[in-house]
Amino acid sequence: MLPVILALLLLAAPASAAPRGYFVDWGEVRSAPPTPREEKTGDYTCSVQRSAPDSTAARLLAVAESAYPPRTVIAQIALANGYELGSDTARVTLWWSHGTGPRRVPYAVSRDALAHYLKLTQKYRDHDYREPGAQRIWSSDLTYQATIARREEFSVEDQTFHDVYVASLGLTWTFDDGTFLPFVTTRRTVVLSARGDILAIEGDGEAVEDLSFSTHRGMGRQTDLLH
Repeated sequence: MLPVILALLLLAAPASAAPRGYFVDWGEVRSAPPTPREEKTGDYTCSVQRSAPDSTAARLLAVAESAYPPRTVIAQIALANGYELGSDTARVTLWWSHGTGPRRVPYAVSRDALAHYLKLTQKYRDHDYREPGAQRIWSSDLTYQATIARREEFSVEDQTFHDVYVASLGLTWTFDDGTFLPFVTTRRTVVLSARGDILAIEGDGEAVEDLSFSTHRGMGRQTDLLH
């Protein structure tokens, strides 16, 4: 079923500055970039680091962070695997493949994904658990890194590109809810032309979750490759 949906998306998608089926949120591109920060004191920590050598690279890095996969494809993945996406999926950009709240697992490293975990970090610092079903989070840690560089030659799978910009995005998220200690890591590589066309995206849908038991309850570990 999924290959059929992908084929339909390829036929229906207009020419754009992204692989067919993907779309770029240009409003997000033009908005202020995430603020770099290093907050490593206390129980709820985060690190956000972004690096671009010049204004052209900075603009292209924003494009790489604001490219989103087809909503239909993510929904089909969730349906096929029995994943829960949450009740807040209507009329929003989908960047996650399954999960709700702190258990949300990214399908794609993006600005929306970063914003989600930054918001959770602040909520936990404020001890804000007013939402229905919310539970205490003992600790959390978020790390986001985004860099971009110009390359004379760069290969992705069986494709080789010349004179391109390559953005490397990485995000890790972990939290302790008193029972489990999930550690999610995901990466994205985006190849762009100097004018802003996205030529290739690699890494989407390849998040890895390393699950341990909280020290409040015992010891254990399980590692899963998530799609």
